[in-house]
Amino acid sequence: MADVFGHYAQDLAGSAAWDEVFEAAERPRSHYAALCDTLRLFSAADMAERKAGLDRAFQHAGITVDHDGPEQAWPLDLVPRLLTASEWDLIQRGVRQRVKALEGFLADVDGPQEILKDGIVPPHVVFASRGYHRLAGQFAASHGVRVHVAGVDLVRDEAGRFRA
Repeated sequence: MADVFGHYAQDLAGSAAWDEVFEAAERPRSHYAALCDTLRLFSAADMAERKAGLDRAFQHAGITVDHDGPEQAWPLDLVPRLLTASEWDLIQRGVRQRVKALEGFLADVDGPQEILKDGIVPPHVVFASRGYHRLAGQFAASHGVRVHVAGVDLVRDEAGRFRA
């Protein structure tokens, strides 16, 4: 039986994209080695079957998304991304920084509006936003928190550095 990686190395040969799993053809990054050993026991068909099962379970449980099309299972990778402790530390600091900046922005827009007065953000960008409600500024943020949930995009550049 062919393993799940099949022709993976040949298909990506010469690509400049960062590879999360492999540092070179057929050589997984050290923190992925054990996972790769396990994944090699599966074929691409095995993985597709398991992914379809995950999607069915999400659909049945109502874990779905509907964005400009039919409702579908929430997209979730079957195989998790593995991170080293140093990578997680960097991500955690970057996400914390972005959320603090967003908190500061919202506190300013709901309060003194210095960012608007200084012309950093044009007022129409805020006031014409569908999500902006002037009345929200009249209420104190619970424990100073306005951003209770934040979705921060996380990508790697060609050199493998994380960007949030």
